[in-house]
Amino acid sequence: MRGRIAVLLAATLVLGGCIKKPQVILVDIKIGGMNFQKIDLICLFRVNNPNWFDTSVYSFDYSMLVGGQPIAQGELPQPIPKVPAYGNEIIPVAASIDFNQLSRIVRQAHAGNSVSYKLSGRPVFNMLGLPVPVPVTHSGRMPSLLAPRWKLRGVGLRSGPKPAFLLTFEIENPGKRDLSLNGLKGSLKLNGQTVLQIYETSVTKLPSGEKVRIVIPVRLGVAAMYRAAKQAMANQEALKFDGEFKLKTPALMREMLLGSEKAKRPGWPGH
Repeated sequence: MRGRIAVLLAATLVLGGCIKKPQVILVDIKIGGMNFQKIDLICLFRVNNPNWFDTSVYSFDYSMLVGGQPIAQGELPQPIPKVPAYGNEIIPVAASIDFNQLSRIVRQAHAGNSVSYKLSGRPVFNMLGLPVPVPVTHSGRMPSLLAPRWKLRGVGLRSGPKPAFLLTFEIENPGKRDLSLNGLKGSLKLNGQTVLQIYETSVTKLPSGEKVRIVIPVRLGVAAMYRAAKQAMANQEALKFDGEFKLKTPALMREMLLGSEKAKRPGWPGH
């Protein structure tokens, strides 16, 4: 009951012009990182406070639809920065897109080179002790990306002055856009036990609609390599790679995510 009274009182003050709602604008979308499992987004909202008093944020819920289907949602953790009187503050909101779920949506939508998305936020501000919600939405299009698939195809040894343990992976890019592998890290396991740790940062092109074989050299000391080789060669079928393949963010990705909003606003680079 008290909550309803507070909301009604806040609405009365806003409608009466005693206080003004803060302005919430999406100003940028950054790609925090991409791998074969997920795409991490950082959405930057600028909050302008037109009032003579500071305001804080009670809560900030967000959700994202792709192709009309929900793909990410959550709540911004506390603490959320205060917004000074007649000032502004940038509030970052992190959201993760499940790459496999995105792939299913893109296939179901029979999307061409891009698919629609809608980002919604619902910050609730503390205005002189009263809760004032200020919903914000942004719609646009993003590239129709499909999650790459991979298989561990074999292990081997390279002799010579720089001996190395060799891992061969087959990676398929089923999408319509070229991607770039930006490295991988993880461990090679045999029956659940770690045989060796892997960290590789080289870049490999993944052409659209093609399968690529890559060989990752893992350099070890002679004794460690001998033990790893003995374990791995004994039962290659039981070997499993547990880790992540990192992707380089396509240049078009960020440009398309914010493209329609960028085109509307003066002051952006290029205007």
